This record gives sequence, structure tokens and C-alpha cells, in this order.
Amino acid sequence: VEGDQPRKKTEIEYRGGNGETFEQAVIIVGARDQKEGVVAEYEFISRNHGKKGKKWKVAAQSLGREGEKVFDIVEIEIIETGLRFFYYFDISDCAWNPDE
Repeated sequence: VEGDQPRKKTEIEYRGGNGETFEQAVIIVGARDQKEGVVAEYEFISRNHGKKGKKWKVAAQSLGREGEKVFDIVEIEIIETGLRFFYYFDISDCAWNPDE
């Protein structure tokens, strides 16, 4: 965003599973706020599907709960084929969890 001071890049780590189910949710470590967390989510997805906006796009994004855990659920659409996939990110312990 224009006018923002440049921020020092944080070291993001991905833990947990492959993100395909609640049980295999990706845990993002190191994001300082929601903006960094969402960028990290999209970078994780891009590792599997290529560049966002060119190879895939966000079809929907929502919060979900499974027991005591809070998840950011990202549904993507592959641009070339129209196939859709869900990715689950466990944000229960993130500073940017809306419940915190």
C-alpha cells in the first residue's frame, strides 16, 4: 500500500499437514498480523498450484471451527480447468486470530 513504511520481512514457517482437511491443516508460524498471515496462506497454495491470479484464484474464504480450533478456509479455483480445492489453515494460536 502506498504510504506504508516498508516492513522487515518475517520468517514464516509452515507446520502441520498439507492443508487438505481440518485434521491436516497447515499451521502458519511467524505471521505478525492478518495481512501477513493471508499472504503466507496464498504463498503456501502457490507452491502447489502456481502463481495466484495466473494459475488459480480465490473462490471463497471463510472462518470455521472444529472443536476448540479456529480455521481460515480458502477455496480456490484452478483457472484453466475450473477445478476447486479447499485449503485449511489452523489459526487457533495466531496473533491475528479474530478471537484473540
